[in-house]
Amino acid sequence: MPNPITIRSANGTVATGICAYDPHHTRRSKVTIKAGSILTIDLNSVPGRNIQQNYDTAAAALKSGKLKQIGNGTYEVVRDLDELSVSGSAVIVTGKPGSGWKKWRLSDGRLLDALRHEHSKSKV
Repeated sequence: MPNPITIRSANGTVATGICAYDPHHTRRSKVTIKAGSILTIDLNSVPGRNIQQNYDTAAAALKSGKLKQIGNGTYEVVRDLDELSVSGSAVIVTGKPGSGWKKWRLSDGRLLDALRHEHSKSKV
């Protein structure tokens, strides 16, 4: 079941998305960042090699017309960005490394990570 999610960047911009959560293989869970979302990522300055792939994904989306630049380091999603990893999608939105499970929020305000904890408890 798709889960509506949101994330807020340091400058206050908000992105919305859908998480297709796979409780059996959380690495297979995928995020779609929805059109109209605002991203804060400086594509000219990658902060570390560990997130280079995410910056490359954002740059490819800009080149293909899925993103449009609306300011210095600020982009609007014109067409949905599909099939992204949970953490990779958070990097694309915020421009910062870290666990997307602890950045994206469900519609009830809980962290997306709550889904993983609920599933691990139900297995016990």
